[in-house]
Amino acid sequence: MEPLLLSLGVPAADASACAAVVLDCYAQEHRAYHNLAHIQATLATAATMRHMADDFTAVQLALWFHDVIYDPQASDNEAQSAAVARDWLGRWPQAIPTAQVRHVEALIMATQHHQPTTADGRLVVDADLAILAAPAADYSAYAQAIRHEYAWVAEEAYRHGRGRVLAQFLARPHIYHIPDLQAAWETAARENLRREIEQLGGGE
Repeated sequence: MEPLLLSLGVPAADASACAAVVLDCYAQEHRAYHNLAHIQATLATAATMRHMADDFTAVQLALWFHDVIYDPQASDNEAQSAAVARDWLGRWPQAIPTAQVRHVEALIMATQHHQPTTADGRLVVDADLAILAAPAADYSAYAQAIRHEYAWVAEEAYRHGRGRVLAQFLARPHIYHIPDLQAAWETAARENLRREIEQLGGGE
């Protein structure tokens, strides 16, 4: 993250301080999946589709901040993450204009329901959901990591809740919003979701 901030003209000491806070958040012990590896994966995915972005810098910043606050027992993680992004990025209007900061906030909020309405939002959301189309073994590891993050939830309740969430994704006309990613990933993602629902006992 620090190199990105430096490239935008953020003072070196500030860029280092911001990066340290963000990296510390992603290193929290309860994060079995929503950690730095996830952020790096989303950034790598987005980089392959950067030509689809209107503001790729905003996309990168949004991906860096989109899970900076992650409490599995909270329902406002996206709003809190957007607030952290606003607090940090708003300190350097000469490097990151106010309008761009607002755009980053909106992109972070798009990850709450994964139903974007802009080109940049589609890129952020599809990158965030890339894991759903991963090879079966990688998807299984992801599902286990999510269960670990929700270890405080009783097994029956988890199976019911997780199955409901997965079924909601399956009910959508499409999971991915960028046509190239729909073509490449949609089938695999749906197969993974169906398999996990079966393993959960059918979901809802």
